[in-house]
Amino acid sequence: MASLASAFSLLAEPATNCLCGHKLASLLKDHYGYSSSEIRSLFDKSGFSTDAVLNYEDFLRLFGKGSETSGASALSGDAFFQHLTARLRAEVDAKIRKSQADLRQRYDEALTKQRRDFANSLDKLGARLFGATDSSADDAHADSFAEASALKQTLAKLRTAARPHLDRTVVPFTAELALTLQEVVEETQVLRSYAEKCLAALRLEFVPVGITGREFPIKVSPAVETVQAVKRRLREEHDLGGSVPKLCASGGAVVMKDSDTLMSYDLAADISIILTNPLMDNELLRFRFDNPVDLAYEEVSKQQGTFERPESVIPVDTLGRTGIEFTGRSILRLPNEIQLARQWTVALWMLAPIDVRHHNFRDLLDSATQPQSRMAVILDRGRLGCYNSGYIEAWNVSQLSDGWHHLAVVGENQVTTFYIDGQEIGCVQGQPEGSIGVVGNSVGHQESWGVMSDLRIFGHAADEFQVRQILQESWPDWPGPEVDNWQSAVAAHNQIGQENDQGSDTDSEQ
Repeated sequence: MASLASAFSLLAEPATNCLCGHKLASLLKDHYGYSSSEIRSLFDKSGFSTDAVLNYEDFLRLFGKGSETSGASALSGDAFFQHLTARLRAEVDAKIRKSQADLRQRYDEALTKQRRDFANSLDKLGARLFGATDSSADDAHADSFAEASALKQTLAKLRTAARPHLDRTVVPFTAELALTLQEVVEETQVLRSYAEKCLAALRLEFVPVGITGREFPIKVSPAVETVQAVKRRLREEHDLGGSVPKLCASGGAVVMKDSDTLMSYDLAADISIILTNPLMDNELLRFRFDNPVDLAYEEVSKQQGTFERPESVIPVDTLGRTGIEFTGRSILRLPNEIQLARQWTVALWMLAPIDVRHHNFRDLLDSATQPQSRMAVILDRGRLGCYNSGYIEAWNVSQLSDGWHHLAVVGENQVTTFYIDGQEIGCVQGQPEGSIGVVGNSVGHQESWGVMSDLRIFGHAADEFQVRQILQESWPDWPGPEVDNWQSAVAAHNQIGQENDQGSDTDSEQ
């Protein structure tokens, strides 16, 4: 009976000092091999069901005095207690072994990390004191480092060499001396160019990781490439579209500055990349003009604009796009005025050919209360520009092939830049700012824009990637324009401009 009492105390709920029949039945089935029929027989003969809640006296009726259970299914109190004790001891031993294994694993991991950190610290200290390379570096790397160290030591000797005659405030002129010193200058410039090429040749694989765990591997030259240049290449090589990458070091705590070179940061540590889209996050206005019975619906505010002279507004459906044509004095007033601030982007589709001979002026946007004061985009005899800032003189809409073409205009830093079909065609100094209240014309004038589709305005200055994103998002299956003569001419002009900019940068550095 003592064994049964001990078994009951182990199994019973402390709060009620009772045992659930279901719990006992599961124990008999899982640990003692009782079949379901044997368990039912045991409970039935004792006058209980498995739903019953058993006290100690009930428990005795099952296994102790008064139990009518006999044969193979009978279980003595001593045997029951011994089996229960053995099972509990086995469970406790298993938990102890697991805890010991977990403790040893954590200890081994901590010890390994300490050893690795100590080895890295020694490597960094050695590199600082002796110019040592990583012990695992290959022979080519070691030889390159040795050559660079020797070159540095030679230059140090040249700098510290005594030159008592040349160091004087005034040195008598001779042509031979001047030519010799000119050759020294040229040689040092050659040496500088050589060293810069060597810096550019130092390459590694840079792998920033996104918040989803996606990796963005790219080959970089950390000594010469800036963070901004690498972000641009990331967008190109990983097809990030209009998303703008932000690189963060030190576990995301430090945002890497665009002007810094990559080697300003510890590239061996985790570098994270965060993708944002400030353009789409700052959309101010969108008229799709895709519903001929509701052309005035503005998508961002979800409100209706108001047409003046609606009889002069014509729905358009041609060549794969729907749109609107403003004629005469027709105009669309916005449901709410929007502000062109320090940064903005305007984008739309326009349909060529465009009559530039009989319809000289075409106004896209303007103030609702001060006509012709906010004409941020205007066509003047086919020249694109801003009313108060000037025009792109080297390009004309008459050069466009027939069909739909995408126009994007970007204002930032007091410069307005124009793009046709995703390609920059030029810029003008000056940037319109202020409230915009009407589209398609100027109030009270006959300078209607003509045909347009999917007019959008953003409170952010789009770059070339985002300009192309706007185009593709607006018309994913756009077949593209025919190859126009203006495209190759503009591309050549832009290439010359980039080369001149690079030359100016080099001159300023020297």
